[in-house]
Amino acid sequence: WRFLRSRAKFLWLRAGLGAGKSYVLAQYCIQRMLTNPETIGLICASTYGQLRDSILSELFRQLHDLGLTYEYSTLTQFITLSCNGARVKTFSLENYEVLRGIEVGWIAIDEACLAKEAAYNVAIGRLRCPRSKALECRIVSTPRGFDYIYDRYMGEKKNSHHEEIHATAHDNFYLPEDYIPSLSNA
Repeated sequence: WRFLRSRAKFLWLRAGLGAGKSYVLAQYCIQRMLTNPETIGLICASTYGQLRDSILSELFRQLHDLGLTYEYSTLTQFITLSCNGARVKTFSLENYEVLRGIEVGWIAIDEACLAKEAAYNVAIGRLRCPRSKALECRIVSTPRGFDYIYDRYMGEKKNSHHEEIHATAHDNFYLPEDYIPSLSNA
């Protein structure tokens, strides 16, 4: 899994339906929570519903499957791992100005292309915690044409800190056998 091993500061997994975007993003979050509990992480999505229904449900499922206990405060929107005290702020990018002022060591954004560019900029501006072993932002998203994410990760604004990985549903070995053919017939 190149996504989990990459050392790029900013990494985009560009993929469509069924490619396993939320699955691998949750794995990244767990990896960071276990290996760098000294820093706070940030998990975002463009809306609260998407945050709750996609990345958080997948993250909580994987934590449960691994036998890792945690507390989730709906009041503060923090996840705290019981084994090492790692803390992660969860946040919808709908009201992104509220993020100003916190500092984090890593960021995971689900369906980043659906978020406003200003929200993305505020989120990555939080990436400055000195206790982080690696300041990293990982985003997963279905592409939406030539938008600001495309420009930064593949287009004219791309620099040496940005990397893009492309995947399709064909790369996901865990899908039901009839999943891909069913998309063709939809």
